[in-house]
Amino acid sequence: MKNDYLINFKLFCNRKKFNLEQWIRFSEENSYKKLSEMLIRLKVCPPLEDEYSIIKNKIEAESVKEKTIKVEKPAAKSSRKKKKNEKDSV
Repeated sequence: MKNDYLINFKLFCNRKKFNLEQWIRFSEENSYKKLSEMLIRLKVCPPLEDEYSIIKNKIEAESVKEKTIKVEKPAAKSSRKKKKNEKDSV
């Protein structure tokens, strides 16, 4: 299919609320080839491979930062309040 007949990618994103970043995050097979095949079936001109790789690298960098930042703190023990009628067990 000729690229002349395909819809502009940015126009498609605006009209259909398509977000490439979200698609990369939530799709299982998120390769450029799969993306371009899907968009061509929808009669949309795929974005440049450079644009795709920039967004994918940004997402990978964010995931590395999240892994290094996420250090779980131990949960603080909550103490039980004494009831008025309860006597000390000691």
